[in-house]
Amino acid sequence: MEVVCHMTSAHTRYDIRIFIKECISLTKWYKVYQIVADGKEDEVKDGVHILNVGKSGSRLTRMFFTPFRILRKALRVKADVYHFHDPELMPIGFILRMMGKRVVYDIHEDFPKDLLEKPYLNSRFLKKLLSRTVKFIEKLGDRYFSGIVTVTPDISARFNNPWKVILKNYPILEQITKAVPMADKPKNGKVRLIYAGGLTKIRGIKELVDSLQFNNNVELWLLGVWESESFMKECMASPGWSMVDYMGNKRIAEVYGLMKSADIGMTTLHPTQGYIKSIPIKSYEYIACGLPVIMSDFAFWREIYRDAAIYVDPLNPQDIAAAVRKLEDEQYREYLIKTGGSIMNYDMFWEAEEVKLHALYNDLIVNK
Repeated sequence: MEVVCHMTSAHTRYDIRIFIKECISLTKWYKVYQIVADGKEDEVKDGVHILNVGKSGSRLTRMFFTPFRILRKALRVKADVYHFHDPELMPIGFILRMMGKRVVYDIHEDFPKDLLEKPYLNSRFLKKLLSRTVKFIEKLGDRYFSGIVTVTPDISARFNNPWKVILKNYPILEQITKAVPMADKPKNGKVRLIYAGGLTKIRGIKELVDSLQFNNNVELWLLGVWESESFMKECMASPGWSMVDYMGNKRIAEVYGLMKSADIGMTTLHPTQGYIKSIPIKSYEYIACGLPVIMSDFAFWREIYRDAAIYVDPLNPQDIAAAVRKLEDEQYREYLIKTGGSIMNYDMFWEAEEVKLHALYNDLIVNK
């Protein structure tokens, strides 16, 4: 049996894309290793051999030293395909290629654009310099790496590698089908909003919480991990926080169960360069769980979701609140649910994407 090795220095060991979707899917055909840097014990979970190289003490340590700890561990695995998920691992990707290994670079985001909006980079000059540097190195990788994986057509268009594939972060149909509602509908008749994902400024969490103060008949279920304690406190100071039920980080089965118990799914991300051309998979999850969706008014999103959502200015809490009031009407909610269901098909679930990933690996192993 061929061996494949996924590597990440920045993601958690149970990351939904890397572990739950890609690694677990690949166990159907390969022996799968995943190398992480979280300081936890090695383990075998769901058929995936998870190896840890130790947690980094700082972002700089993670970027400059952790990659080489990962490289040492990866070489011991002796994999047929090495698949990495962070731009900071590109140097070891080049080293593995120079050693004759098959290497796949999985690009989750448009990193050159994202760097221009990173809050921890205070210098505009530094942001531009790093953005151009990453873009240049990615172009080298495009020519040198065995394969390229991206999440959207917009990102894929930047690359010309003959073995490139788009793997969209579509939800896993089997998990949604098996999920059961986690709570009864409220007896007080309040409309339940739900947001599940990263709790960050650019994902519009502050504006979403602020919007609650303009409606009396709603509550917000908030699921995920805060980007910082200071941002959490900023949101908790909002007048709308009294209508928030913060549930922390949940397993995916619980998340889908809660979605099936809610009334409206929220995807009000800020209009950043990284989001306006993204594919908001969370909205597909909401629709697959039978929810109407309120989402940011981006032209690209309108093309995808058409009449299956209400579109709002994500920077305007009152606009968000007005959209929620429209969906207090159960008949209108049912209309959006039906419209959303009409745009969903099997190709919009992970089960169709995993076939493409297997085909890429098969091509690389046979041809390179």
